[in-house]
Amino acid sequence: MDVMVYNFPSRIAALQFEWSWQSPHVSRHLRNAEHGEHAAYSGRSDAPLFPPDRKSTYVGRSGRQRTKARVSGVPEQRILVMRALLASEPFCFWNLKIAFFNEWAYGVWLYHERDADLYTHGRVTGRPLPASYPEVVCDFSGVLGETQPLAQGADDWPPLPESETESAWQKQKRTAVRPRKTTPPPGAWHETMPLARDAATLGLSWDMLKDARTLPPRKRKTRSPLHHDDDTCTDTERALVERITDTPYPHAATILHQSDHACGVCSEPVQMHEPHTFSLCPSAQADGTRCTSVFHLTCLAAHFRASTPTPRTFCLPVAGSSFAESSAVRI
Repeated sequence: MDVMVYNFPSRIAALQFEWSWQSPHVSRHLRNAEHGEHAAYSGRSDAPLFPPDRKSTYVGRSGRQRTKARVSGVPEQRILVMRALLASEPFCFWNLKIAFFNEWAYGVWLYHERDADLYTHGRVTGRPLPASYPEVVCDFSGVLGETQPLAQGADDWPPLPESETESAWQKQKRTAVRPRKTTPPPGAWHETMPLARDAATLGLSWDMLKDARTLPPRKRKTRSPLHHDDDTCTDTERALVERITDTPYPHAATILHQSDHACGVCSEPVQMHEPHTFSLCPSAQADGTRCTSVFHLTCLAAHFRASTPTPRTFCLPVAGSSFAESSAVRI
């Protein structure tokens, strides 16, 4: 496994993303956005961003031979499809995160990130996205932690093992007598695959690998550091409420009469015994601890709506800026 997208809100959401990733030529989420939301969500109008480039035949249950359109399955193409999905609705508003498990896949990502300003607004609706989206983390020891990361030596460029192979598309481009600059069909995805898999072509230097955001080392490795379950999230939120209310194991009976917690927007008291009426701040402070601010959901939504720089075409806000450091916050 080279790359993983995680932090989905549900298993069904993850399956929806996976199906679109495997079948981009028929996915309604990967359509040209020329006609706005109607074309992107109904799939009735515009052409796919990744049109089929080959066909395969198979024998159906009736015994008849059938033909099925397919798209290229080379890793570079799959990364392009992943990038398009992360920029498209509704996936771009799910706060998805990416983990890279080898240097080559991370280099392909950076190859496209140099000249791209892809994740500032939703591809179709134009709604602003948080500045930190998408969050990228690297673990070059692999999924199981058994892979040895590349060690810097005398080579000017990292010696990527993938550079010894090439796809059929790359081979055709390399052996062409007079390479022609081909333009993608109308409505197709604007990014193209790199011509080779070596670090020099990707522009991947040793400094880029050193600066890659990695997970902090663990003293005891009991499970994958990327593993998150509902119990972990629940314990984290409970610990934050304990810190805010100064009450061990808080519940409705023990914090019923606490009213000294003011909303960060309106400064009115927050009823901590009614968890459906307020929101905790997900941002971290400078010392690494969680922010202890609390907000009424209605006040926070009104603040996000008022601070939106572009005209709203949606009902509920999903992201905005905090009040202290103007950092991106999602609700």
